Amino acid sequence: MALKNYRRLCMKDIRYLQKEIKPSNTNQGDIVSAIILAMMHMIDFCKQLKYVREIVVITNGLGGIEDISSFDTMNIAQFKESEKHIAKDTLESKRQQLIDTVSLKLAEEKIQLTVLGVDFDIDTPSFKFKEDNKPHEKRLNEDCLREIVQTSGGRYGTLAEAIAELEQPLVKQVKPVTLYKGELILGKPGSKGALSIQVERYPCIKAARAITASAFAKIGEEDGAATQTSREPPSSMPVNHRKSYRVEDHTQKTGWREVDEGSLSRGYEYGRTVVPFLPEDEHITKFETTAAFEIIGLIKKEQYKRYYSLSDTSYTVAASWNPQAKVALSGLIHALFETEAYAVARLVAKDKRNPVMVLLAPCIETGYECLVDVTLPFAEDRRQYGFAPLDRVVTVTGKVLKEHRNLPNADLQKAMSDYVDSVNLDLPGPTTDMFNPSIHHLNSTISHRAIYPTEPLPSPNPILLAPSQMHPDLVQASAGALKSLITKAYVKKVPPKTQHRRDRNAEKPLSGLDMDALLSKGSKTKNGEKAQIDSKNPVPSFKRLLDTTTDPNGINDLARQMIGVIKEKVKNSFGDSEYRHEMFCLSTLRQEMIELEEPDVYNELIREFKKNILAGELGGNRDDIWFKIRKEKLGLVTDTESSDSNVREEDARQFLRQK
Repeated sequence: MALKNYRRLCMKDIRYLQKEIKPSNTNQGDIVSAIILAMMHMIDFCKQLKYVREIVVITNGLGGIEDISSFDTMNIAQFKESEKHIAKDTLESKRQQLIDTVSLKLAEEKIQLTVLGVDFDIDTPSFKFKEDNKPHEKRLNEDCLREIVQTSGGRYGTLAEAIAELEQPLVKQVKPVTLYKGELILGKPGSKGALSIQVERYPCIKAARAITASAFAKIGEEDGAATQTSREPPSSMPVNHRKSYRVEDHTQKTGWREVDEGSLSRGYEYGRTVVPFLPEDEHITKFETTAAFEIIGLIKKEQYKRYYSLSDTSYTVAASWNPQAKVALSGLIHALFETEAYAVARLVAKDKRNPVMVLLAPCIETGYECLVDVTLPFAEDRRQYGFAPLDRVVTVTGKVLKEHRNLPNADLQKAMSDYVDSVNLDLPGPTTDMFNPSIHHLNSTISHRAIYPTEPLPSPNPILLAPSQMHPDLVQASAGALKSLITKAYVKKVPPKTQHRRDRNAEKPLSGLDMDALLSKGSKTKNGEKAQIDSKNPVPSFKRLLDTTTDPNGINDLARQMIGVIKEKVKNSFGDSEYRHEMFCLSTLRQEMIELEEPDVYNELIREFKKNILAGELGGNRDDIWFKIRKEKLGLVTDTESSDSNVREEDARQFLRQK
């Protein structure tokens, strides 16, 4: 009995089959008859069209298999032609004739048969299982199905193996996409001595992306009935997006007005000035190029640093239709391999694309040869940073110290060396078969929610979590060395940092000293007045004084001192030379007031600061720093940032927009 006709399987069909397919309490049923019936339906539907044909059989193997004479009453005209090619006198029994007939027809129609049996015996390198005290009838059925599968080129396995494979993440097979087709040129293009090879370039390593969610609107029963005529209205519908463009316009009540996309012009910032370009001038800003792949030089292997790689990797192979190109590229690959050299090439994948520089490395494996390339950075892509040396300390006077409290001593270096040696990488651990947890966990949760809408989502697969921690064998092997390293390095637990400092208990320092008491001795002047914030080093001074102050009036006074220092710095700044430091001071003031649950203090100060800027009271036109405040979003503290604030987000945005 067929539950569904041949068609594309949708989610509603899967849910229908979930309701209809139920475990049977009987072992009656001929599995070979079911296979023949499935072939008949498949042949009748597919005809001569190119379909991927597969029959999946799940059975416990306890039902009987009738001989071929029992099918005389069925319409099996499709099999008569196949039976003519089988010499019946060479068959030992009608059962063997049945096996050969079904196997031959499966092979002729290119139908792949997959048999999954409950407690079927299997002995493969990846999975082994053998059932004890197996019934004789089941053993005969297993042999029959196994022979059909082996003869027709299908797949055979036990159900336990299939369930175990469900836990293994499946990697999607991606069809190769050509990144470049054309000539690889060695030498000056167009000259007599130039070597031109027809090549094709394909991706080798490319970051996989997780599926993205789309916006849908839920539809109720009334909405669905109004918009759909089918009996089962959809529970959601896709949302159409519309983009609009707005500009500030204080003559409007809303403070802005919409503009037409066709009236917009492209422009680039040149300092604080916008330089517009008309559409007819945009081609001038683009670098005119034509597709090319040109080797411009060779470098030694040791000259290339691993961290120079800037992109994914790609394969470059000879054109499949050009045997001369295969010979020429093979010669180039072997020449680079034997001389331990890399080639540097200029690549323009398509006309009018920006050129990139790539490094070509030879790759020779069994069965194929190719060039593997990575994108090289331009001078603008490199970041030059200076870091302090790790083996010495240089004082302000230029003196070099080899022994210092910030440098590891001999005992610590030996302890670290022993720990590294104890982490033996020959033990079981992460391999190259590591899966992206975000991609596969998202796919599994989507699939689970689609099939079981009301059940809770599954927890992450243990296979995905394996690379996130060290293997238990490695942890056990390195436990002793790690304990010694912790002792030699004087590692101690750091107390967690509390967010709201007003109601917190005083944290005891690791040294046991009362730092607040020591620092408070220097927070008083000779006349008993509060110490002032150091204008040369305001942020550390401000934080230190806040730590020794609990009175709200004292916090308010320190905040006003801090904003006063910021105003003075802005007033005396030459252009925007001090703006970066003042933005850091203002950000610190804002964050500290949020943590101390005093957002109103900051809101009052930032309002005054804005008035001073726009009124030109800080050394003339200082609109630039207000632009930076808007860019860094250092405006009013809203009620979403602090429960003690009564400023709404819309009011905060309006405060930043207004001038």
